[in-house]
Amino acid sequence: MARALTGKFNGVMPSDIDKLQELPGIGRKSANVLAAVIFNKPAMAVDTHVQRVSARIGLTVNAKKSLPDRNATHQIYS
Repeated sequence: MARALTGKFNGVMPSDIDKLQELPGIGRKSANVLAAVIFNKPAMAVDTHVQRVSARIGLTVNAKKSLPDRNATHQIYS
């Protein structure tokens, strides 16, 4: 990750969730945690189990990814 940070981002941790996911070992959940905690951005980390349980109890239908956290975040912080 250090090489990716120095090579791709000039040693500066990106604050953008999509750019954070370009770093090795950083997935959607980790990117949202970093954005929320380090950069104080309105982001929600959604665990895989939340997706599975939400689908099971009918909160989501045919969701291929975790709950649409960007839409949920927008609704919460709007």
